[in-house]
Amino acid sequence: MFARPARKIASALVISAVAAIGSLAVAQQTRDTSVQAPAGTATITGVVTEDGPTPKPLRRALVAVTGSDLTVGRSAITDDDGRFTILRMPATRVTITATKAGYVPGAYGAVRPGRPGTPAVLRTGETLQTIIRLTRAAVLTGTIRDDRGEPIQGLRVFALNALNPRAPEPARDPTLRMAETDDRGVYRIHELTPGEYIIAAVMSQTITGNVTRRPAADTDALLAWLKQRGQAPAGSTPALPEPASSSQVVPAPSYYPGTAQLPSAGRITLGAGEVRGGLDFVGISVPVTTIEGTVVANGGLPGSVSLSITPVETLQFFALGGGAPQLTQPPGADGRFEYSSVLPGRYVITARGNAAPGSAGRGTGPGAFADNQTTSMYSVERVEVTGQPAAGVTLHLRPGSRFAGRVVFEESAAPVLPGSAVRVALVPREGGRNGNTFSRPGPVTVSENGTFEIVGVPPGEYTLSINTQAAAGQRWWFRSAASGEQDLLDTGLSVQPGADVIGVVLTASDRHSEISGTLQSAMGVPAPEYFVIAMPADRAQWVEGSRRVKSTRPGTDGTFSFVDLPAGEYLLVALTDVEPNEWQKPSFLAAIAPTGVRITLAHGERKQQDLRISGRSTSR
Repeated sequence: MFARPARKIASALVISAVAAIGSLAVAQQTRDTSVQAPAGTATITGVVTEDGPTPKPLRRALVAVTGSDLTVGRSAITDDDGRFTILRMPATRVTITATKAGYVPGAYGAVRPGRPGTPAVLRTGETLQTIIRLTRAAVLTGTIRDDRGEPIQGLRVFALNALNPRAPEPARDPTLRMAETDDRGVYRIHELTPGEYIIAAVMSQTITGNVTRRPAADTDALLAWLKQRGQAPAGSTPALPEPASSSQVVPAPSYYPGTAQLPSAGRITLGAGEVRGGLDFVGISVPVTTIEGTVVANGGLPGSVSLSITPVETLQFFALGGGAPQLTQPPGADGRFEYSSVLPGRYVITARGNAAPGSAGRGTGPGAFADNQTTSMYSVERVEVTGQPAAGVTLHLRPGSRFAGRVVFEESAAPVLPGSAVRVALVPREGGRNGNTFSRPGPVTVSENGTFEIVGVPPGEYTLSINTQAAAGQRWWFRSAASGEQDLLDTGLSVQPGADVIGVVLTASDRHSEISGTLQSAMGVPAPEYFVIAMPADRAQWVEGSRRVKSTRPGTDGTFSFVDLPAGEYLLVALTDVEPNEWQKPSFLAAIAPTGVRITLAHGERKQQDLRISGRSTSR
C-alpha cells in the first residue's frame, strides 16, 4: 500500500510503513545492556568523493565523528586518494560527516545534500567501510541598482530557504548564506546547497532618520539652474526653481526580481554546482511615516516608561539593519511618544512601566522573579501602517499577571531534585527564537518546597520552558504542565490582561518512555537509508513544533528509537526523503498519516515496533 503527499516535496518518495514484525508491547521492556563489550577497538575507514556520474576522490577533506557517548569528537583529513582511517573507536552509535571548501557538507548515508546522515553502529573489533559523497556548492550572483540605475553599495543580500524564509538569524543559523554588494552593486553568494531560494537585500547599516530625495525632474531642473547662474551676467541671478515634489523614503527589504513584498518574491531553483548569474533587480525604497500615541495608566504614570516595537509577519531584518523605526519622542510626563522612519507593515508596540526607585516589591528570593516585576505594568497594542501617519495610538498600562504553581516528581529510584536545580521561564512566541526580551518574564528558580511564581507577566502568547540541572546519572524530563484541562507543554500559554494563571502542576519523571524497533527492506535486511517519523494519531495534535512529532534516521543496523514521547496514540511512518522541518507541518502530516502503523504508548512504557518496507511510489 502506498501514499503520496498532496503536494510535491522535492524528490521525496513516501514509503508505506507495513504491519509490525513481531510487534512487542511490553511495559518497561528494555534491551539487555548488562554486558558491556570492551571499547576502543573499532575502526572507521572510507573515502570521500565528489558526487556525480563519475565520482572522483577529494583530497584534504575534513572527516568528523561525533556521538552522544563520545566525550571528545574524532577527526581525520583525507589523503590524495580521498581516503581516511580513524582507529580505536569505542563500540557506540556515531554520526560521520565531511566538509571541504566549495562543497556542501555531507554525511555518511545522507540521501541528498543537506540531509542528515545514517547513524553508524560501531561494534567491538569491527571495521566500518564508508563512502561519503560531497556535492559541489551552487552560486547566486547579480547586480542591485536603485530606480535611477545607479549601483547600490553596502547591501546585505541573503539567500533564504524558500520553504522557510522567515526570521533569518545569522548568529544562530550557520547554513544562512549572505554577501554584500560592492561598489558596482554586485553580490555573489556561494557555498549554497542545491535547492529553492529567495533572494532578499537589506541595508547593512541602520537608517537613523528620514531621507529626503528629490525626483529626477527636480534634480535636472536644479542642474539647469546652476548652469544658467554660471552663464548669467554680473548682478543677475536666475530664480531658483521650486521643487515639484519631494518624498521621504528609506530603503526597504527588497526581494528579487524587485519587490518589497515577500509573497511576490521570485524563487530560484539551483542544481549542484550551478552558478546562476544575471539575477539583477532594483532595490526598493518606500515612503516612511510616523506612529504617534500616548501611554496612560490609572493613577498616573510610573517612574519610567519604555517602549519596544516589533514587526509582525515579516522577516526580522530590523535586527540586521535597514529602516528600523526610530523612537524620536520617548514618553515623557505627559506620556506622549512618536516613532519616525516607519515602513509600511504591521507592528506590535509594547510599553513597560517601571516603578520609581525605592518602591516596595516582592523581593528576590527563590521562586520569585528577581527584577521587582510586581511594580511593572505593561500594555501591548498592534498597529498597522499603510504609508500614512498612524496617530491616536493609546497604550493603557496595567499590572502584569501572575503565573504560579508547583513542581512534583515521579521517581522510581533516583533522589528528587532540589528546587534550586529547576528553572521555569515563559518565552514570548513573537519576536524571534528567544522571544521579545524587552517583555520576557522570568526565569525563576523553584523554591525548596517546590513552588514557583512569575509576576508581572504581560499579555501575550507564550511557550513554557523548563530547565533542570540534575546530578550525574540522573535524567529527568517534564512530561506535563497541567493547568485545568490543558497541558501547557502542548498548547502553550495565553495570558489575558489582568488574568492570573495559578495552580499549574509541572510533573517531572525519571521514567522514560520509548518506541524502538528495526526498519527492514522488503527483503528483510536493514534499511538505514530511510527516515522514520513518529506523529500523533489525533489530528488535533498536529501542531508545528509539537513535542509529539519526531523524526529520526535508523542506524546502519536498521534500528531506530524515539525517547520521551508523552503518553498517547501514535503513527509510525517510513519515508525515503523529507525536506528539513517539512515533517512538522500539519499538511504534510495529513498526507502521510494513511501509511502509518498505529501504536499506543503509556507513560514510562517501552515498546518495540518493527517495520518492513512493502514497496515504493514515485513523487509527483
